[in-house]
Amino acid sequence: MRSSRRARPANSIPFHVPKTLRPLSTRRGGIDFADARVRPEVSVFDAVRDHVDHQINDGRRVVIVAFSDGSRDRLQSLLREHGVIDTAVVAHWRDAEGLSPKIVTLAVIDLERGFVGDGMCFVTEQDILGERLVRQSRRKVKAENFIAEASALNQGDLVVHVDHGIGRFESLESILVGGAPHDCLKVVYAGNDKLFLPVENIEVLSRYGSEAASAQLDKLGGAAWQSRKANMKARIREMADQLIGIAAARELKKSPPVSVAEGPYDEFCARFPYPETEDQARAISDALDDLTKGRPADRLVCGDVGFGKTEIALRAAFAVAMEGRQMAVIVPTTLLSRQHFQTFKERFSDFPVRVEQVSRMVSANATKAVKSDLSKGRVDIVIGTHSYDDCAAGFCCPVILKAGKSSKTQPFFNVS
Repeated sequence: MRSSRRARPANSIPFHVPKTLRPLSTRRGGIDFADARVRPEVSVFDAVRDHVDHQINDGRRVVIVAFSDGSRDRLQSLLREHGVIDTAVVAHWRDAEGLSPKIVTLAVIDLERGFVGDGMCFVTEQDILGERLVRQSRRKVKAENFIAEASALNQGDLVVHVDHGIGRFESLESILVGGAPHDCLKVVYAGNDKLFLPVENIEVLSRYGSEAASAQLDKLGGAAWQSRKANMKARIREMADQLIGIAAARELKKSPPVSVAEGPYDEFCARFPYPETEDQARAISDALDDLTKGRPADRLVCGDVGFGKTEIALRAAFAVAMEGRQMAVIVPTTLLSRQHFQTFKERFSDFPVRVEQVSRMVSANATKAVKSDLSKGRVDIVIGTHSYDDCAAGFCCPVILKAGKSSKTQPFFNVS
C-alpha cells in the first residue's frame, strides 16, 4: 500500500541555517604535516610556520587548536621558538575575530582535524604531531576505602581488626540490640571466639595482605596482637630515623646544576604521544627539580607496565645530555638493554645526542669502540647491563640511571 505523503525534494532544506554556521558549509580539509614528521632533515614546526605565513598572506585568520591548556602553552612556546612570534591565547575561537588578522591565536577546542573556511584556518595539535594515543585511566581506590561495604567481603576472607588483630570473616548477620535488629559482620578468632562488628564501623577492618595459608588467627582479647603492634611501631620509628638521616645527608650533597632549555625540551616532550598522568607529571617535575637545583636526583619510581616510567627517564636524560654531560642507563637484562636502546635512539634521533649500547649482544670490537668514544666524550648516553662497570672509568662526569625490577618483580627506575 502506497503512502499518501509526498516525498520531499532532494534539494529541500527543512530548517533555516543561521548565518554564523554558513562559512562551515564552504570549508575544505586542512593540512596534515605527516610528511614533515617523517623527514629527519625537516622540522615539523618550521613547516607549520610556513603554512601559517601562507594562510595569513591569503587573508585568513589562523587558529591553532590544542587538546589541553598544557599542550596549548607548549605549542605556543614551540611556535615562538620557530619564528611564529605574534601569538595570543583565547578562550574561544570566536575571540580571534577581534584581534589583528596577523596574530596567530591558540585555543583549546575538541577538534581532531583542522580545516580551511571562509577567512579562517584551523590547525589542530593532531595535524602537527600526529595521532594522539589515549591511555585508559584506572579508577583510583583510596586505602581507607578498600573495604567500602560488607558485600566486598567473601566468606572465609582473612581480615585485620585494628584492635583485635587477624580474624576470619564468616557472614553478615542480623542480631537484636536493644530489641531492634542490627546488621553486623561476624568475625571468628582463635578458639572459635566471635566478634560481631556493626556495619557502620567497617572502617576498622582491612584485608589481610599476605598468603592466607600461612596466617594464624589471633586470640580475641589476647596480648599477642598488641605486642606485635608495639614491635612494629618501634621498627617503623627506627626506619623513620634512618630515612630522616639519609634524607638529611642527601640534602647536604651537591652536584653541578643542570639547566633545562625550554624550547628544545618542549619539542622533545611533544614527541611523547600520550597525555602525562598526574603521578607521571609529578615524578618528572621532581626529578628535573633535583637536577636544576644541584641536588642528586636519587629517586625510586615505581609503577605498572605501560604507565610511563621510561618517559620519566627520557626527560631526565634529555636535560643532562643537552647540558653536555654523559649518562649511563643500567638494566639487568640484555632484552631490556636492547629495548631501551631502541627507544632512546628513536626519541633522540633529531637532536645532537649520540646513544650507544653495551651488552653481550654487541660485538667485542663495537664495545671497544664505544668505550673509546666514551672516554673522549663522543658518546652522550650509553645503555647496557653490568658491562657498564668495565667502561665506567671512561666517564668524565657520569649520571647513572638504573632500570630493572626489584626483588618483588615490581618495575622501577632509579635516577641518580
